[in-house]
Amino acid sequence: MNSHGQNRYELLKKAIVSNQFLITVIGFFETAPNCLTEADLITLIQGISEADAHSTIHRRIQTIFSWLKHIEIIKEDGDGYIYNLDFDIEL
Repeated sequence: MNSHGQNRYELLKKAIVSNQFLITVIGFFETAPNCLTEADLITLIQGISEADAHSTIHRRIQTIFSWLKHIEIIKEDGDGYIYNLDFDIEL
């Protein structure tokens, strides 16, 4: 990864691990006994967000998965995703 790419990675990582909503999502992955699917994440978000926000959940899920995969907090496992135990949360 070049210097510019590394800087973007570090900025994204810092933003994600500093955001209370995303910390809740990460915790959901950390404590899940099995891999999680998009449907599981939708259920979580519907449970912690206001009803007015539910119409955009499907679009937001794709963004959240993309960010978490990009900085390797989660990794693919069969039909879903699991928490990456090797992820270094330190900034």
